[in-house]
Amino acid sequence: MLKPRKRLVKAKLKEDKLLTFIARAQAWATKSQKPLLYGVGAAVVLAAGFTAIRVSRVSAGKTAAYEELLARDAFSRGDLDDALNRANAIASDYSGTHSASVASLLQGRIYEQRGELDEAEKAYRKLLGEYAGDEYLGFGALIGLGAVAYGREDFIQAGEFYKRAADKFPHHFSAAEALLNAGRAFKKGGKLDEARRVWRLALSGYPKSRLAGEIRGELENVEFMR
Repeated sequence: MLKPRKRLVKAKLKEDKLLTFIARAQAWATKSQKPLLYGVGAAVVLAAGFTAIRVSRVSAGKTAAYEELLARDAFSRGDLDDALNRANAIASDYSGTHSASVASLLQGRIYEQRGELDEAEKAYRKLLGEYAGDEYLGFGALIGLGAVAYGREDFIQAGEFYKRAADKFPHHFSAAEALLNAGRAFKKGGKLDEARRVWRLALSGYPKSRLAGEIRGELENVEFMR
């Protein structure tokens, strides 16, 4: 005679399922042990690689900053050849660092002082293309282009570059000076109305500037000129 089948209560069913899951998990872990170890090893290698890259970048940035100081010192001493060599090396060897972008601005200023206006313009335009929105670098590039145009006696264009620098970066500490130079360039180019307008703008925008008296004097000198 067949014995009646035992009825499994819910607790027993849950226990059996748990045991089955644990057994399957153990089997999977044993089977996948090597791939897991390889995955952990790869993650460790990647983490170490990223750390090394960060350390390398920090180190490169510090070295570039030191070289930048040496280039600036050479420029301030009037040793333009040494300053240019150092600026070129920084731009080449430490590309992507802040000092490399500053070196590009320094290149333009060196070429400008040496009278190599074509090279200066190239450096300033390259800098403007890469850092047009940067207050320090973008402003410097526009002022540099204004100086290059003035050196070529293209006074109207020079005035436009100077004014553009002040318009784009009105909070720059040299914005009032840019407007002063813009007015002088326009005056030199025969655009007296534009010169007056720029100087009035400078006085209204920067009434407490150290250059306010100088700007006011320039404006008074041309007030009745035609």
